[in-house]
Amino acid sequence: MTNKYPIIVSCLWILLISSLWFWSRSDLEHHLTTLAKKEAQERLESSLDYHGFLAMLGGIYVHPAENIQDDFFLELLEEKKEAVTTDGRKLILMNPAHFLRKMQEHIDQGGAASKARLISLHPTNSDNTPLQWEREALSNLADTKADSYFSLTENKEGRTVLRSMLPILLESSCLKCHRSYIPSFEPGQLRGGMSVVIDYAPYKEIFMSNIRQSSTIYSSIVLLGLVLIWVGWLGLKQYGDDLRRSEKRLRLLVDSSPDIILFEDGNGKWQVINKALRKLFPVLDSVEYKGKTCNEIFSNLSEEESASFREFYGRDEDSWQAGTKMCGRVELTGEDRRKRFFEITKIPIFTGDKLREGLLLVAKDISKEIRRNEKNQLLITAVKQAGEIIVITDRSGIIIYANPAFEKTTGFHLADAVGKTPGALLNSGEHDAGFFKKMWGTIEKGDIWQGLIQNRKKNGDLYTEEMTIAPVKNKKEEITHFIAIKKDISRQLQIEQEKDEAEAMAYRAQKMETIGRLAGGVAHDFNNLLTPILGYAEMLLRDPEFPQGKKENIEKIVLAGGKARDIVRQLLAVGKQQDGSVEPIEINRVLCDFRPFLEQSLRDDVQMELSLDPTGGWIMADKGRLEQVIMNLLLNAQDAMPDGGFIMLETRSKDLFSGTKIAGLDPGRYICLSLSDTGTGMSEELLDKVFEPFFTTKHHDRGTGLGLAMVYGTVRQFAGEIKVWSREGQGAVFSLYFPALDFVDTTERNSDENLPAPQASSGKNSILVVDDDVQVGSLTCAILEQAGHDVTVFTSSKSALKAITEQEQCPDLLISDMVMPEMNGKELYSRLLAIQPNLRVIYVSGYSDDILAIKDVRDLQVDFLQKPFTVDGLLAKVSEVLFRH
Repeated sequence: MTNKYPIIVSCLWILLISSLWFWSRSDLEHHLTTLAKKEAQERLESSLDYHGFLAMLGGIYVHPAENIQDDFFLELLEEKKEAVTTDGRKLILMNPAHFLRKMQEHIDQGGAASKARLISLHPTNSDNTPLQWEREALSNLADTKADSYFSLTENKEGRTVLRSMLPILLESSCLKCHRSYIPSFEPGQLRGGMSVVIDYAPYKEIFMSNIRQSSTIYSSIVLLGLVLIWVGWLGLKQYGDDLRRSEKRLRLLVDSSPDIILFEDGNGKWQVINKALRKLFPVLDSVEYKGKTCNEIFSNLSEEESASFREFYGRDEDSWQAGTKMCGRVELTGEDRRKRFFEITKIPIFTGDKLREGLLLVAKDISKEIRRNEKNQLLITAVKQAGEIIVITDRSGIIIYANPAFEKTTGFHLADAVGKTPGALLNSGEHDAGFFKKMWGTIEKGDIWQGLIQNRKKNGDLYTEEMTIAPVKNKKEEITHFIAIKKDISRQLQIEQEKDEAEAMAYRAQKMETIGRLAGGVAHDFNNLLTPILGYAEMLLRDPEFPQGKKENIEKIVLAGGKARDIVRQLLAVGKQQDGSVEPIEINRVLCDFRPFLEQSLRDDVQMELSLDPTGGWIMADKGRLEQVIMNLLLNAQDAMPDGGFIMLETRSKDLFSGTKIAGLDPGRYICLSLSDTGTGMSEELLDKVFEPFFTTKHHDRGTGLGLAMVYGTVRQFAGEIKVWSREGQGAVFSLYFPALDFVDTTERNSDENLPAPQASSGKNSILVVDDDVQVGSLTCAILEQAGHDVTVFTSSKSALKAITEQEQCPDLLISDMVMPEMNGKELYSRLLAIQPNLRVIYVSGYSDDILAIKDVRDLQVDFLQKPFTVDGLLAKVSEVLFRH
């Protein structure tokens, strides 16, 4: 296909659009000229009407002025031409033409180019002398007797203007004056004209703007049309090429088919045969077959070849009479004297009006399949003796065969299984409908399904099978059966699961420990920053000279610092570095006392219920932190139920024996606190990350991602373990296992209310402050000096030790950071004790992991102050220590 056709169409398209553009251009120009003429006509007619009105009146009386004098022509009037106003002022009668000219000189109607002008063929006044174009216009009007004159031209300034003129005919009233000097004048004769010049630039600008706009539109239409023409042409050309390639591929496909293919038209004349047929009957390579019937082709073959071919081909008429696909099997003996078997299919094809369109013959060599059947008996024997379970079902999944290994593993005899589905016999209820739908979807497509499935034996025991299901297809590639090969791997999975759980727990613990150390380091530095921020802010609030109006801003700083301090405490809880005392607590009592607060924290569409083990149980934990764990889990459950739902809090006692599958827990008795919800649930991917710090599925302004990480760290700090079960759309269950206490003596438990309150110390005390953070040391010094103490500050423990040693005078109290680069606080205190045996000490730190370094002196009641401390907290702790000693 040549390219001349799209070129011709493109040229015609360009010609068509260009013609339309020129026509629209001409129409627009004509329309704008008409509007300009209308404007000129309206101006002329309005001026002419006014002139006629004055002429009818014979003139108008006005006050005399320098530029308005008695008109010569009015002297000719017989009527009285002078008049006097009531106040005695003289009036003169003014000629209509003269009055109109003076009025137009006074009134500016948009520039000189648009003023109406009165001219005469016989002017008595030089102002009424016509210009050259006006004289030509008057001459034209006199010759043509036309009503008006228009001319579009350029003026001296080079601007396009529309010149217009209306004729003025003599009226009877005009002859009162003018007949005296031109006696030949008669009414109705052309006396002169009224002309106007209209600036055509605005119309021309509109014209050019529309021309530019229409040019763009018509150019776009041309380009779009050309693109569509060439795209259509290329598509048509591509279609032709594809059609030829498709024919070529079809021919190649037919020739490449291992099956014999023959097609004849409705008259029985051969049209297509493939290589497989010519290979079976090589004589066809030397015979012209196309367009000939079978009888015509057989006449060119030998008797033996003809007989063999007739046996293979059969009769066409049988297929046409049947009107549907016919199949048969033919046995032929080849030149090698080996028998060959063919399965022949004849498909008659009819047109819509039941006329014969063609006949398709497809023959498949099934010799190998026939011989393969001879081996099937061997396969059957092998299946019976196989150690794996082998089950064969029909297309609908009904068992038709199961080998002895099935009977041995499941306990069901073959007679019990035949006629039933595997699901009816073995379904454990552990898999949902989606699992089986996906499995059936795979095998019904003809694919192989592999996976693990949990089934139930005849005696009720559950077991896990490693199963492969493959579809069995017939020679038509239709699925007729399914074969399942299964192996009981329950014991193997149990061993691997125990190993995997142990490794997972070890990895999680190691990961959380690493994250905890990182969190502790961040918290330490952050606490050092928060300490001066909160401390100095509090000092400003206490300062009576600080402006009262600005204290609100300081209070906001303190509030924000407090929130930052809470986040740091959560970080410390993640890393199990939050210091806190644990004591025996009764978990049921904690839940009962905490229940009202929990219920108040829930939305109206969320219900909560407690199910407590009546036997109760005691665990070692911190009550406040346990309540925080419960609150975090409760609020997470509520967030997972945006449309409302149900939450169950439950306790139960659980004895773990050797071999129990709860990784991370040693055998013994545990108290299990579980919280379940009916929320959206979580995927397996989310479950793997649920306890990671800063991981959250909530919006950035609704969560920090520390809640569940803090829960995990707290539970592990209480020597417990946490397990999570969840599926998408089926809610979630968090189970917390705590070691149960066998015996708790509650007779001598003291509350904080019985402890004596600390009292303020009296007098001025000498205090040594050692902290490697300059700002923390400066803040501590400022707070204590403001309280009246004598304070010395060092940023180096060695410098402090050297100064005290040289002075041989030790302070009353040492306030030291626990971790410092040269010498930690504990070592500094030990060396200072040699100088001052009665020296008291308060340790401070940004994270509580430092406390491990002083656990060996807890019996000495070493005092600790957590950063960031408040002004009141520092002063209270100092007063407590000084008062106690």
